Order: sequence, then structure tokens, then C-alpha cells
Amino acid sequence: MGSRVICRVAIALLVSAAFAAATRAATWYPPEEPKSELGFTLGLQFMDTLVTGEDSTRDGYKPLVGLRAAYLLSPSIQWFFDSTYSRLEDVTGTDINHFTLRTGPVFLLPRLGDRSRFFVSVSTGLMNVDVSGDDNYRRSFLSAGFGQRFLTDRRNVWHWELRGDTSTSSDGFGGERITAYQLLVGFSWNLSGPTQDTDGDGVPDRYDRCACTPARAEVDREGCPIPIPVEEPAPIPAPVVAAAPPPAPEPEPEPAPPPVPPRLILKGVNFASDSWELTPASHAVLDEVAASLLAWPEVRVRIDGHTDSTNTDAHNQVLSENRAKAVKDYLVSKGVDPSRLETKGWGESMPIADNATVEGRAINRRVELVRLDTPQ
Repeated sequence: MGSRVICRVAIALLVSAAFAAATRAATWYPPEEPKSELGFTLGLQFMDTLVTGEDSTRDGYKPLVGLRAAYLLSPSIQWFFDSTYSRLEDVTGTDINHFTLRTGPVFLLPRLGDRSRFFVSVSTGLMNVDVSGDDNYRRSFLSAGFGQRFLTDRRNVWHWELRGDTSTSSDGFGGERITAYQLLVGFSWNLSGPTQDTDGDGVPDRYDRCACTPARAEVDREGCPIPIPVEEPAPIPAPVVAAAPPPAPEPEPEPAPPPVPPRLILKGVNFASDSWELTPASHAVLDEVAASLLAWPEVRVRIDGHTDSTNTDAHNQVLSENRAKAVKDYLVSKGVDPSRLETKGWGESMPIADNATVEGRAINRRVELVRLDTPQ
């Protein structure tokens, strides 16, 4: 019998692993134990040979079905009610109907993760052994079990349990106690509704530290709103200051105008109207000019001739040139080197007095000396 029990325990552990995978957490908070639950159980029952006969060990393992209800008294204690039925045969082929009804506490051990926990059950109850064609035997019994529970998102429960029963009285069946073992797998529905979530944020009140969160708000594990990150605006780039253009080069100073050559109006040097013949009074003035030029041999001069506005421009131009040459010829006759003398006629283009008057026209008919060796 021991090897068969071990085999059944191994099967139960494999089933528990499957349940654990099927009920893997879909939320990140652990579901609470249901306040009340109702479900069914399926399994195998081994009834000892006192009932089935000495040679019926193999036939003593039969399937059973059952109903189970439980109520949570505290976070770690349940009170449960359980009934099972199995049908056996003794060595003579006689049917044996076995009923149990039990109640007692279930001690829930600390959780393994968010959804799984082991438990220990202790119960007392009444078993009824109905042998076809014979009497019914009713006996009270004590039971102890060990198993594991798995909570789903809706707080429904998958569970497995291995438990043993032993009768408390020895009447009937030869005055011996009746012993039975059960390997159970079951499912229970949560009858207490969903976990209380007052603010509807998806976090049960038991774990909710912010109980007034708006519905459908995005919250963290403790039910508090997750702050929405606010992107800081990109820093405004500093204005690009265009590099100042290089200063424009200062304009080169315009060359200073050449100094105006000193001009000397030869007052007293006169000509007859419309003539380049020198008057006798002009000779005395030109004699002084010749003496000065001879005293300053490095000085070079230009002799400019001018007329009034009488006659045409062309006529006056020729007349002014001839008057300048007449003065040059006179100075050369007085010993001045001709290479030091130049002549130029300006006609009537440079008046220094009003040609509308006789006096003005007389002033405009003049000869000027311009020094050429003055630095320009």
C-alpha cells in the first residue's frame, strides 16, 4: 500500500504544477482568498481490506466524487464541509457503497508567491458503508490531510489533497477500525464576488493606498496615480549673432591737391586792343622781371596770356598765345635762358574782372607769371 500512496502523491504534485502554470498571475497584485466557496472533488480512494476482503487489494482503489464548501474565518483559517461517494467491490463481487460527510478547519500556510499556498486540514465526520444485501455500517471518523491551493484571477480555487480517515469506533467488521485514504483534485468557485475595489482602479482596497483614484486611471502597484512625465521644452537656442564684418578699410586719403603755383600778375604789362605788341610802358616792368630771373637761375616760370571777351573764342585763344610769346621773347632778349620759360594762352576763359565794363576788360587783358619749380 505504501508504494501506491507514494505514486498517488507524485501524481498530485504533477497536477499541482499544471495548476500553477494555468493560474499564472495576470495582474501584479496577489488575489485574496475567497470569503466563501463551493466546488467539487474527484479522486481515488483506497479502502482497507477489512471492508473489501484480504485478497482484493487491487480492487480497493476506486474513483470517488464529492462536493465541498468552505467559509473563510480569518486570513489563515477556513471551515469546510465535504461529502464524498465511491463504489467498491469485495472479493465476492458484492458492491460496497461508501459515503462520507465531514467538517472541520483548514489551516492555510504562508503563501508560495502570490497565488499558491499549502494547507493542513483536520476534520471529523460520519462514514456510511453500505454492503449490498447486508447491513449498513455507520461510523464516526477522524481525518487529517495535506494539500495545496491555487488562486485564479477571479479568486476561484484549484486544489489537491491527500488525506486519511480512521473510524473512532470498532463495532462491526470484526471489531476493527476502518481506515481509508483519499487522493483528491478539485475546483471551487468563489461565491463572495470580486475583490472589493472602491475606486475602480483595478487595485483591491486591501492593497490600495490611494483610495480615491479616478476610475481607469493608470496606477502603480499601490493604486496611486502614475505621474505623467512632462517633457521639458527644448532649450531655446541662443540667438546666433553674426560675426561683425571686419571694419572696412579706411579710405586712403585723397592726395592733397597740388599747391597752387604762385602767380604773379604783371601789372603794367599792357597790349593794344586786339594786338600782342607790347606798349613802351611794359618794358620797364619786364626789365625788373628779367633781372629777378637772372638773379635766381634755378627758377622756372610759365608765361600765361589772357584776353577779354571781345571777338571770338578762337581769335582770343590765338591772341593770348601770341601775347605770352611776346613777353617770352622780350625776357630772352634780356638774357634769360629760354629753357626756363614756357608759354600758354588761355584766351578769354579765365577772367578776373567783369568783361561788361571797359575797366573790367582792361584788367582781363593781362599776362601772369606762374612759377614751375615750386613742389607740386
